Amino acid sequence: MNKYLEMKGEKGAMRTLIDVEDDKEAAFDNWIQEYTNTEASGISYTSKGSVIAEYKSLSDTIEMVGVVLAVILELIGLMNFANTMVTSIIVRSRELAMLEAVGMTGAQQKCKLMKEGFKYFIWTAVVSVAISSIMSVSVVRFLADALGMFVWRFTLMPLGVCLPLIMVLIIIIPVIAHNRLSKRSVIDRLRVE
Repeated sequence: MNKYLEMKGEKGAMRTLIDVEDDKEAAFDNWIQEYTNTEASGISYTSKGSVIAEYKSLSDTIEMVGVVLAVILELIGLMNFANTMVTSIIVRSRELAMLEAVGMTGAQQKCKLMKEGFKYFIWTAVVSVAISSIMSVSVVRFLADALGMFVWRFTLMPLGVCLPLIMVLIIIIPVIAHNRLSKRSVIDRLRVE
């Protein structure tokens, strides 16, 4: 500060940025806070910590919007899967009834339907990991770099949370649909056109 006053005299600076080494940041923060409170009360001071705290709320808001969008998209995807599986079972009800008439058990049919659902799951997992990785490395990283308040880190943690849930639903949905369909007798299901 004294060096500035020597160079500029009593003319006040509009804004001054001070770069401090990381290990001396806390000590400087304490000193400048005390200095602005006692000797130079007309100077306002904004620390790195206060700026970080200010942008943290913005970051939290953006993160919440992202989570809500992800949940909505996941629900849409799950409803789409449920609709596809239920429609497939209804359309194939005659085929399933015929298989049951020639000796295929309900458990075997459920297993077959779960395997079909598992194929959807594998396809979904592979595509999700690929698209998520590409989007994270390109678009999200670009946005994080463009907005200085964000730090980009590659993670597949959201997929690690979502995929097991999807897996459970992929097992449950065909079983429920088959159970509802198989309440009708084989003869009734064979008559359906």
